[in-house]
Amino acid sequence: MDEENYKAARAEIVPVPCVFEKAILAARVRCSKAKKMNLAQREVVRCAGSECQTRCQAWLQIMREKSRFALQLDSLENVSVPLPHGKEMRVQVGGIEGLSAVLAAKAPETESGLADVFAMLDAGFAQYGSLAYLPFSELVKAVAHCRVRRS
Repeated sequence: MDEENYKAARAEIVPVPCVFEKAILAARVRCSKAKKMNLAQREVVRCAGSECQTRCQAWLQIMREKSRFALQLDSLENVSVPLPHGKEMRVQVGGIEGLSAVLAAKAPETESGLADVFAMLDAGFAQYGSLAYLPFSELVKAVAHCRVRRS
């Protein structure tokens, strides 16, 4: 299957792709609203709905903006341009791990031991009421200390 056919098939089979796909496929986080699927010997992750995807996209966008200094990005770089893989993984994994640490007492436990993205964001909204009030200084510290590769 050539790349153009793959992209067309992916768009048809995965109408709402998960924005945490990289971190989920790397087995660093999980999401109760995500479903893994196989397509042409590749694994893809589908989101349960566009509302969930929109909320995750908004959270990741804010995390990317707040983490610019920690990721050593030029302040003039366009935030809408995709980050390199390693930096995107640090934002996704570090951000959710940081939120999990901040919400330690209120975060639901998972059987896999991995943070559930949907549950973490729900708990964050329940405790802080809005994206604007999340403790970004703590979350950015987690992004800065996040190591993508496990030793």
